[in-house]
Amino acid sequence: MRKTFLLLLFIAGSITSFTQTTYRLELIAEGNFGQTNGDVFVRNTTVTPVQNSGPLYQSVNAAPGLNVLQDFKVAGNKAIMVDKPTGPSTVYVLNYPSMEVIEVLPTGNNGGQTIGVASPTKAYVSFGSPGGVKLLDLTNNTLTQVTDPNSDISSYSSAMAYANGYMYVQISSKIVKIDTLTNTVVGTILPGVGTISGLVVDDVQEKLWVMGGSSLKSIDLLDNETVSAAITMPVTGKHMRYYDQKIYFWSSKKMYIYDIAQEIVPTAEVYTSSLTGSWDFGYGRGFDIDQNTGDFVITSASLFTGPSAFEVVDGTTFEVIESSSLPGCIGANNCRLFTYHSTPELPVPDVAALPAVEEECAVALTVPTADNGTITGTTTDPVSYAEQGTYTVVWTFTNNAGSVTQEQTVVINDVTAPEVDMVVSVSIACSETVDAPIAMDNCAGEITGTTADAISFNTAGTYNINWNFDDGNGNSVTKQQQVIVTCSDLSIEPKAIAITTVFPVPADQAITIVLNEQTTAEIVITDVQGNTILVQQTNGMKHTIDTSSFVAGIYFLSVDGEVIRFNVMH
Repeated sequence: MRKTFLLLLFIAGSITSFTQTTYRLELIAEGNFGQTNGDVFVRNTTVTPVQNSGPLYQSVNAAPGLNVLQDFKVAGNKAIMVDKPTGPSTVYVLNYPSMEVIEVLPTGNNGGQTIGVASPTKAYVSFGSPGGVKLLDLTNNTLTQVTDPNSDISSYSSAMAYANGYMYVQISSKIVKIDTLTNTVVGTILPGVGTISGLVVDDVQEKLWVMGGSSLKSIDLLDNETVSAAITMPVTGKHMRYYDQKIYFWSSKKMYIYDIAQEIVPTAEVYTSSLTGSWDFGYGRGFDIDQNTGDFVITSASLFTGPSAFEVVDGTTFEVIESSSLPGCIGANNCRLFTYHSTPELPVPDVAALPAVEEECAVALTVPTADNGTITGTTTDPVSYAEQGTYTVVWTFTNNAGSVTQEQTVVINDVTAPEVDMVVSVSIACSETVDAPIAMDNCAGEITGTTADAISFNTAGTYNINWNFDDGNGNSVTKQQQVIVTCSDLSIEPKAIAITTVFPVPADQAITIVLNEQTTAEIVITDVQGNTILVQQTNGMKHTIDTSSFVAGIYFLSVDGEVIRFNVMH
């Protein structure tokens, strides 16, 4: 039977505590398949009495839970959830940590699988059937399919990692590289470890680390993504995580650590879990390391028959801080851990390193937090930028123990040229001025063209004007426009011979000219480029010209200096 716990607060007497370290643990419950009990549960031992809460999504939004909550990620002050029911998946965008719904996005894809966070404003979601990866824009809460010109995204992803402006997406035995600025696949990497079971970023050496079976390799992001030789581990690993220049991974219920800096291959496990279970141990993504303390948590789905169990472990002594379970949390498949030691400490930023923010036109920064959202950052620097350039924002977090600061880089760099859609050929009369065309720019909006060329002419003929469109941010486009000028000499006294009418207009097979008196005069027909098409003599007051061979378009008919414009259409 599905049970709903509305922010249930209690002290569980069955919980065994081993140390004085306090923590806040988020357990993500997949829920029973076909039921709407997938949700987020929290255990918080930093308060007295200890607080258990959940299911958060259901209680805060007065809504059913998710049918198979497949993945959960936090990006700045927003949380993202994706489900995996039978049929199309849904992506949920929520305020964090309140869990209030901001947007519910049907995806049109089946099998929601994995979420990867690139920045507080960008995330990516992988799907299984039909496969694909979509960009989740957290500024306007929209989903956009990744452009994949070579169909490299052939299946779903189990792991994603962000580094240096690219999202690296594991697809079976390869890594697909997505440029997050253009939302386009720009390459693939074949590490040669078989099916990839782990993918993490070492931001100190700027390398990707991948694991497949017992083989561990690095990919140098500063050296053309060169793949290293294989480092053989003593066991086949899974649940690979990174912390403090070390790679953590599990084999069965034993945890191993590879020291990157010292290049020390483990010869034995550093910790063995006492949680029960086999396939349900460490189910899904049920392993997390607090990036500030090195303490970690491992979970069990507990066969989907009861509350999911977990162990919170000291990352230095490997002593169990607490071993317990959360009522109502069915099938834990993901977790997030924040631990706090009993000695007074300065604020701990919630993100170890604030991501650089890169936009083309303007950006309003998301205020970072510390101590699990309880401390809001402050700054004396601007939090909105619209001028081109690179800026550094210093954020300060303060509590009773003192203050700590973090720097964040902001880059405003417009690389998109104006888009021009102008008329490439215009016709004007003598002394008439050509109107300046308009272009559209992603940052500046409408841009009026400028030119050093003449834009008014006193002599008939064909001229070219070179228009320039400059967005003021270093991007410009030059387009050429043809101008056809037609002149009539108004200073000459009107001729006695004048054209009474021309018909039919538009012409098809022939056009007839009627003069106001019977006389002999020269008829000249030219096209819009000024080319002479026909010259004939009049043969009376009425003269017919065969136009069946004329190309459809605009022509000019002149009789003894009087000019009339007409069209030919077939």
